[in-house]
Amino acid sequence: MDLSDEVVHPRVPLIDCLASFSHPEEVQGFYSTALKARTTAIK
Repeated sequence: MDLSDEVVHPRVPLIDCLASFSHPEEVQGFYSTALKARTTAIK
């Protein structure tokens, strides 16, 4: 087996995945139906 064919499987705890997913993120150019315009939003 060649080194370039080696598959790497990272070990990431589930809690770290959930924390990353739920972390607030700024979304530029979000279309708000309430404003009927594009704005910046936080997810």
